[in-house]
Amino acid sequence: MELYREVSVWERTETGGLAHYRCLELLQGGGFCVQSVDFYQPNDNIAERGLQFSRQFIELLSEEAAETRTHALPSLKEAIEAHKREFGEAQA
Repeated sequence: MELYREVSVWERTETGGLAHYRCLELLQGGGFCVQSVDFYQPNDNIAERGLQFSRQFIELLSEEAAETRTHALPSLKEAIEAHKREFGEAQA
């Protein structure tokens, strides 16, 4: 059984929005992975989108262990960079 610590990392995007990287620290195995990234734009209904993103985060984690979805890396920065390479740069 793996234990996780959620770590939030925010980035300003080139379009004036925000990217919220929902990262997990694997407490037993060590390392970090990005579970998901949420994108916000200035005109978004923040409360509604935040609730939707939180629901998706929980659903993803309950469907599949984070460490099987992606490889854990030694640092948050490395995990975020790997996620960007795999899924493309900020989508917002």
